[in-house]
Amino acid sequence: MVETADRLFYAEGLRAVGVERIVAEASVTRVTFYRHFASKDELIHEYLSGRANRARDRIEAAAESEPGNSRAVLDAIAQTLVEDGAILGFRGCEFVNAAAEYPDVAHPARAVAAGQRAWLVDLAAEALAALGHPRPRRFAEALLMLRTGAAVAADLDHSDDAGEVFLESWHAFVDASIPDIGEGARSSRGTHAS
Repeated sequence: MVETADRLFYAEGLRAVGVERIVAEASVTRVTFYRHFASKDELIHEYLSGRANRARDRIEAAAESEPGNSRAVLDAIAQTLVEDGAILGFRGCEFVNAAAEYPDVAHPARAVAAGQRAWLVDLAAEALAALGHPRPRRFAEALLMLRTGAAVAADLDHSDDAGEVFLESWHAFVDASIPDIGEGARSSRGTHAS
């Protein structure tokens, strides 16, 4: 049922897909649905939490592949967006989409979206601080703005080289902000470009 909701919510939007549609496509009864979820909002929370956890796992695994390399953390944050954008049917960032559909900050969709963004900012700020950035939190927020803009552009533009343009911008932005990080800490662009 959650897998069905994940597919439908991402492809068509949270508000556009109702419980009846999820029940029908998942081949379960309404009783089964409500045994697991008290409301559609609970299912939305489960959907977004699942996506947040998978994204975190991917970023952490990429960063752990190069222990102690703070630049690898920043590269992983950027690379996961490019990998997602390469998937057929990419509709932008599910968290940005959820926040756009549910402007009420008290809605569970907004809570998960805000939590994911805060986690990314914290992770980037920690990596930037380790690299000696003079204003790591502020710059982490700017990096996330660049990432969000790239996700929206990838959805709207359907450009063949959107990922490459984003990665070039991300790396140039990071490199320019920490001029003396040294070549060893700079991104290995050849291994991450798509």
